[in-house]
Amino acid sequence: MILADNGSACISQGRPTIAGTIAIFTCWASFRASNFEAVDVSSLMIDPNSGQAKQSTTVSVTVSPSAATVPVNTTAAVHRHVTNATTQNVNWTSNGAPGGNSTVGLITTSGLYTAPAVPPSGGTVTVQAASTVSPSAMGTL
Repeated sequence: MILADNGSACISQGRPTIAGTIAIFTCWASFRASNFEAVDVSSLMIDPNSGQAKQSTTVSVTVSPSAATVPVNTTAAVHRHVTNATTQNVNWTSNGAPGGNSTVGLITTSGLYTAPAVPPSGGTVTVQAASTVSPSAMGTL
């Protein structure tokens, strides 16, 4: 059951669509708020605007290669592998910038990194892939 705190107190809504559903709603009407126990599961929430929940297993993300030299204005493929997650999707950053930028290089959602036209200050760029299911699980290049 999903409980939403955005309406009148103890109201249940539904629309009968199959035979017998009216009987279910009649039975449901006999329940009182005191029949339920509120459980705070906000620690499982990935995003307040999503129905996704964190998984009970530890999610890990690895990227390969573990280090690379990419000449200016060239592109290199960065591979990611996500374990113990419902999806292999990741959010890529280049020096902390989502998707990168023209100063530190761009990284596409598929993991193609394009080095900038001029090497960034310090000459080093950190590319990270963070799991969309468990954002604290990151792989770094």
